[in-house]
Amino acid sequence: MISLFLTIVVVAVAAEPDFGALDQATWKEVGSRRTDVGKVMLQASYVDEVGCVQGDVTVDVTPEKLLAVTDDMVSAPSWSSADISHSRELSRDASSFVLFQRLEVPAWTLSSDRYWVLRGTADSAKQRYRWYRLSGESHTAVSEAADGAIEPPVNYGEWRFLDHEDGTSLRYRACADFGGPVPTAVQRWVTTQQVPALIEDLVQEAGRR
Repeated sequence: MISLFLTIVVVAVAAEPDFGALDQATWKEVGSRRTDVGKVMLQASYVDEVGCVQGDVTVDVTPEKLLAVTDDMVSAPSWSSADISHSRELSRDASSFVLFQRLEVPAWTLSSDRYWVLRGTADSAKQRYRWYRLSGESHTAVSEAADGAIEPPVNYGEWRFLDHEDGTSLRYRACADFGGPVPTAVQRWVTTQQVPALIEDLVQEAGRR
């Protein structure tokens, strides 16, 4: 969430987070939201003092189609309702890819845009896609595209897709420190508005493919 540049991209890999801690965390219900793909149940927790959010919904799209979209996150500006102004795949190998994106943050939040460089990987069982932040210097074009934006110091999460008789059980989890001052109202908005919208966007795009 590959290689578009002819010049070598230098990226120092940050330590992969402990995804197992997400299963061990105590999750608290924070509400639900109806979407065009189903009712998304929302929960929140903290892992190492970082805020995390979880969204669950059962959908009628196969895990294979959903995973295909997560493997093509570079295309998100064409189908996501989020204001992603830049999206570039920096590298790819047999099991993962590196992605740069910039998100335009609404002016009413009184906050700066955000950007990230992430490594995305699908597991061998084809049930789970995970991503985590990379740190380091990228190609000059990435630096220019990120100018004026803030890089979240913590950014990782996962999509899980399990096939059941009544459809695909979809779970989205993300943990992030947005970096810089972020008002409580903005954080609540991200949890209750953006997470369901993100899930809805991905499921609808998978259904179109």
